[in-house]
Amino acid sequence: MAGVSGALRVMLVDDDAGFLGLVDAIFRRAKEDRRDAFGRSFPAELEITTAGDGFIARELLGTKLTDGNRPDLLVVDLKMPRLDGIGLLKWIREEPRLVTVPVLMLSTSATGSDVASSYAAGCNAYYQKPLRFEDLERLVGELVHHWTQWARLFRRPG
Repeated sequence: MAGVSGALRVMLVDDDAGFLGLVDAIFRRAKEDRRDAFGRSFPAELEITTAGDGFIARELLGTKLTDGNRPDLLVVDLKMPRLDGIGLLKWIREEPRLVTVPVLMLSTSATGSDVASSYAAGCNAYYQKPLRFEDLERLVGELVHHWTQWARLFRRPG
């Protein structure tokens, strides 16, 4: 894995339990097969943490995680109750321990104002949630491939 040594730690933040279940199933199948939807090698070392909304994610990130086990990548839904994706993203960008963690926004919305506000708040990329399972499987494969093979992630010592 060129992008990070050790397991890639991903936190998924979404209030849709069904969507989180689909993504978890994609990860489990790819890890078992050791191949993504494109037939590319899939990292066996992948740790997934989920949070049901931005408030829960902020609590986990703020109190329960240390520098040594913080996520390498956050995938955040835009529209959630209590604390939405933009609110969580703004908090992350102000938190010194998390400011370098890439945040990918994932939403059903494709409106220009949602995309613009996500980038303005500091997201690293914005993706519209695919409607078909096969497309979601491909998107997950592309993201994992990119962040494990091409991107360079920063890990704080600890």
